[in-house]
Amino acid sequence: MTAMGAHIRQLYSGDAATFGSATWFQSHYDVSAVSTRSIADPATVQAAAALLGGIYASENATIVPTIISTAPERDALLNVEAFPSSTITRMINAKAFNATLESVVDEQFPDASVVEAMGAEVGLDAALCSAPATRMVCCQQLQKLAVMYAAMGATDSAPTVMANKAKLDAVAAAYFHVSQGYNASVPQDVARGSLGLPLARELLRNMRAKMLPVGDANRNTKIMMQYAHRVPIQTALGHDPSDATPLGETFLVDLLRDDATNAYFVRLRYAAATNGAPAAAFFPFRCLSAADVPTDATTADGVICPFDDFTRFVESSSGTSAAGAACYLDEETRKKFGCSVEGAAPSPECARYRAMCPAQACPGGQVYDVRDDSCKPRVVLSDVISNGAGVAVGIAAVVLGFLLSLFLMHLCPMLCLTKGASEMHGDCPGNVEVSTVPRQ
Repeated sequence: MTAMGAHIRQLYSGDAATFGSATWFQSHYDVSAVSTRSIADPATVQAAAALLGGIYASENATIVPTIISTAPERDALLNVEAFPSSTITRMINAKAFNATLESVVDEQFPDASVVEAMGAEVGLDAALCSAPATRMVCCQQLQKLAVMYAAMGATDSAPTVMANKAKLDAVAAAYFHVSQGYNASVPQDVARGSLGLPLARELLRNMRAKMLPVGDANRNTKIMMQYAHRVPIQTALGHDPSDATPLGETFLVDLLRDDATNAYFVRLRYAAATNGAPAAAFFPFRCLSAADVPTDATTADGVICPFDDFTRFVESSSGTSAAGAACYLDEETRKKFGCSVEGAAPSPECARYRAMCPAQACPGGQVYDVRDDSCKPRVVLSDVISNGAGVAVGIAAVVLGFLLSLFLMHLCPMLCLTKGASEMHGDCPGNVEVSTVPRQ
């Protein structure tokens, strides 16, 4: 990732068509100009720091980025394993899911002893690499090690693993495609949407904040925003090949402005750690006109399209279900999961689903109680005020509350005026600014 960062610095410093880009990434690292968010995983945090080290490299500089992170199990922006839609669907349909992937392992390694030998070579648990039910997990770990060895030039460290790297890549690609892919012809994917959409929308929000006028309190002032994640954002950008192994993939997404027209454009470039420098991204269109017509925007240095067209393409991968990418469960999975019941959560997984997706987890007519993770009947006003006296009390309470709100809204300015005249203190807040801070 350090080499990738060095190439990114060179890429922008030599970009004559983009005004000022030569000075964007000087050797001095300005923490106030860079925002870095990473999943709270040591290897991923290290990769994020290495990329910045390559971008802001100098002989005497040590990059110590300020990295914002959240507990992985709650990080529904950067960690797909925090998406109940992904983890619960795999758990409930584990038999079919595992059978599909086990067949891929068998196809790539018909001689099971090869997997065992690779595991022994790098010190993995022998049981993990010998049992049919866990050989897929073993192959995933071996593939990550193979990528690391290749990146470090340490191919002699595990000759058997490196000799089978292409096969391990095929197994890893199958896992990512089956568990995280997006196919517009699959009903479940259409309802759920791309699992990369939440992060893609975060990028769009930050771009819109960057477009605000200078001096606006909500304006995004960052030069670079970096996200080190485990989310298939490529599926929201139209890049979901069946042979991809998204380890060390890098997407460069630039917000550009035409000085002549003040129109905004998005430039997209892509590279993986295994195939060199970022270059034009030759995968399906990322520009979609107002008439929903894809437009050819591939140029020599990437894909460039108007901001609104780029936004339309990203949103075209949104799901038809209101549950969204993180919370959607198809009806059959919901029934098997058995979480949509009144009362206490029947399992820890159900409690977690209720906490993250309260609007979807409880049965109709019930609400989520944050105090004990239970689902309880919604209190209806007509059930509470069931007699004449109750109705009178209820109406009086409602009217009183409404009038009290109006009174306070008018009272506060009056007290403030009185404060100015009589130098009273403590009656009203002074110089309070209310602003919406964009998510970083």
